[in-house]
Amino acid sequence: MTVATDLRRDLVVATIPGVQQFIGESRSTGDVAASSRLVSELTAAMRTAVDGTAEVVLPADGETGLPNRVVVLTEPHAGVDLAQLMVERVHGAWKDRITALWPAGPPVPLPAVPGFPQVQWVVVPPLPGGYPAQWARAQEALAARKRTRTFPGYDDRMLQRVCGVSARWAAVGHLPGMRRVRRRRGEWLSLPALIKRADPAEGFPSTWSVATGPFRRELAARAAADTTVRTAAWELQNAVRGLRRFGVRFGAGALPGWQPGPDASEEQRWLAQVEGACLLPQTWSVAGLIVEHALARSDQARFAKAVETAAEKLRRLLEVAALPPPPSYLAVLAQDADRMGERLGAPPRTGEGMRAWHGAVSGALVDAAGRQRAVLETDDDGATLGRLVYAGGDDALGFAPVESAVSVAAAWNEAFRAAVAGGPDRPGLVPRATASTAVVFFHSSSPLQSAISEVQELLREAKEAGRPGFGVAVLRRGGERVRAVRRWSLGADVPAGTGAPAVLNELVAAMRGGLSGRLAQSLERDAGAFTSLSAPGRRGEIRRLALRHGATEAEASTAADALLALSDGDPGNGAAAAYRWAVVARFVAAEGR
Repeated sequence: MTVATDLRRDLVVATIPGVQQFIGESRSTGDVAASSRLVSELTAAMRTAVDGTAEVVLPADGETGLPNRVVVLTEPHAGVDLAQLMVERVHGAWKDRITALWPAGPPVPLPAVPGFPQVQWVVVPPLPGGYPAQWARAQEALAARKRTRTFPGYDDRMLQRVCGVSARWAAVGHLPGMRRVRRRRGEWLSLPALIKRADPAEGFPSTWSVATGPFRRELAARAAADTTVRTAAWELQNAVRGLRRFGVRFGAGALPGWQPGPDASEEQRWLAQVEGACLLPQTWSVAGLIVEHALARSDQARFAKAVETAAEKLRRLLEVAALPPPPSYLAVLAQDADRMGERLGAPPRTGEGMRAWHGAVSGALVDAAGRQRAVLETDDDGATLGRLVYAGGDDALGFAPVESAVSVAAAWNEAFRAAVAGGPDRPGLVPRATASTAVVFFHSSSPLQSAISEVQELLREAKEAGRPGFGVAVLRRGGERVRAVRRWSLGADVPAGTGAPAVLNELVAAMRGGLSGRLAQSLERDAGAFTSLSAPGRRGEIRRLALRHGATEAEASTAADALLALSDGDPGNGAAAAYRWAVVARFVAAEGR
């Protein structure tokens, strides 16, 4: 009798915990991207420990970054040594980052960073049930490990100031020998935050740049067709460049989905690369620029004149281009597969071993991640002009302009389904796999940590509403907040395969037509009347209100059908839910161009 190879091997599962919190501790999009890159780098360091006869099961290689978990099969009795070597490699990669920050070494001992980077690992020896039994035992052990906490020592004498970004680690003072990092005046940062800021990778577009992407593309198109617009853009470009002598340097603005061709003018290329904040009238404030760019307060008269010139050139550009001011809001999106750990423990009965199936699923997740990146970053006529932070196939995080964010959520879901779950005509490797998605709209100048925290919490709520779930939240700069959460799938009256984002887009389209956003207030005011109405009665009442607020017959029917579908299953005949979805649609219609 031949014994399966997996029966004679140790299973090693190692993870880096706390990744979502670490990524959320970011003040800028660059911080978010650097956090993701660092986690991928640490995961890659774990993989370098695998050699010889050991074999990586998960994750497969991909171009969108590595997740925070590595699964390996190795020789019997070698699992513990391999796990410990993986831990050493992670800490070695971390020390390399510190060395890059202080090439000659830090002049004094650095404050401790309790809990980061940390590696949790489980080793399961060969079992009679082979790889499936080992996998089940490893998942049980990892779940138990999540319920425990370690409390590493912390020398309070090192804690003079707390990091202004993480608020949980000691800040590092201005030590000599440290290479230059992005730091605002008066900002105190911990060692992980400094390493994020020293990340050598290409600049990540700012929130303003993502928000203004469609506007900048439209402006560049008008500059190509109109000499007056092109001249005005050239004058603004020169005014912005002239501010460099005062220390005003804007961040990254290039978006992968928009790469001007070789025939583009210099002004068009500048519009594609400049940070979006340059095109906002509110940017050109002397006091604001001094604070934002940590400028010295000398020579203010000349600086004020240069700022006034830039503001005037921007006003001229917007005037000749006949465009309203660019949008100030954008969206952060998060997606996560539903119960993927459980699904990986229950392979379909195809006769293929679980080990081989896991390898195939890992490849499918890489395929899904590539598709999700393409949704945001492919350069074509329909480019969404967003930017991916990371995609591991079973989870993703990215930024998108307001006008395309809901469509991105739908496309991400389709990408995951096509690569992993398949469809009726072509079953995938995990046929019942689903993913939940959350979208949070926020102002470009709002604290990014709040938006990241909000989308993570909203994703949890979406899952609780019924997997797969879909959630949308609007964080107004003035404090108004609204969130709407429901299952992805809709009722029987909606065509099969039509999810909540598609129906929300139909409602947005109606509000971009003749339907006034005041429909939301009417729904809130008349909520009590809905409780006694049947479904046809509710539809008729919404149609009546929509017609009253400027909708055509077709738009009124679309709005009524969409609101009934989106509020399906909500207590109180959906009156409160209909109001929330109407507010979300009103926002997207108004802020998306």
